[in-house]
Amino acid sequence: MPAATYDTTVGGATANGYAPATEYKTYWGSRLFNTLPLTQTDANIEIALEWACLLLSDCFRWNGTATSDTQILPFPRSGLLTLTGRTLDPNTNPAQLKNAQCEWAGILFSGDRTADDPDSKVLGGEQALIGLTAGPVSLQFEGTRFSSMESFDAYIRSLGQAFAYLSRAVPDSVRLCLVPGWYREAQLKRKVLFGAF
Repeated sequence: MPAATYDTTVGGATANGYAPATEYKTYWGSRLFNTLPLTQTDANIEIALEWACLLLSDCFRWNGTATSDTQILPFPRSGLLTLTGRTLDPNTNPAQLKNAQCEWAGILFSGDRTADDPDSKVLGGEQALIGLTAGPVSLQFEGTRFSSMESFDAYIRSLGQAFAYLSRAVPDSVRLCLVPGWYREAQLKRKVLFGAF
């Protein structure tokens, strides 16, 4: 259930969002295919923004350091750079982060991407990559060939929180809004095989 009040106080102890509804409307007002995101009530926009903020907090492991011991959200942060390589102001919520939240909130109106698909549950355990085909793309892991994006996504989710940003729950357009280097990109660990070749 959403909080009673949508709070975008920068570094606030009760903040539950980065971008206010007015910025959401400006963001989606400048986009094509914006009918569904812009036909929502302010109350629904704030609920979607709060949800998108929660997902940003849960799906990404942020670099840098929170600027206050009392802030509840990951941002604002120090130790990050802007897209142009300058030091990010540690006392603001950056525009790219607010754009990512607005993008995700608008996408949420078209359906819940975060819901589990019962047909593509965890494939089980860590598996070593043993094959890769370039076209059409195909990955093969110890005894398993991923036949769909859903099965690959289930595998990614099974790897844990460090790989959540790769899940199909996170729209590509949201990742594109964020500055490279703001979040940690986990690496798959391949098993080392010993033996004669």
